Amino acid sequence: MSTLQNKKFSQTANTVSLTSEELIVFLDDGRKVSVPLYYFPKLENAPEEQRNNFELIC
Repeated sequence: MSTLQNKKFSQTANTVSLTSEELIVFLDDGRKVSVPLYYFPKLENAPEEQRNNFELIC
């Protein structure tokens, strides 16, 4: 099975934000993608200090 490799549709995350309920990723083209934290139990249950200590690797 092959996947489409087209730079036209490839976007890069430039900022990540965490709220008490969501993980939000901001893309280079201005869009944002948000996902409920309950999809990530370790993040949801982590203290705020640990949630705010992350590194975005692209």
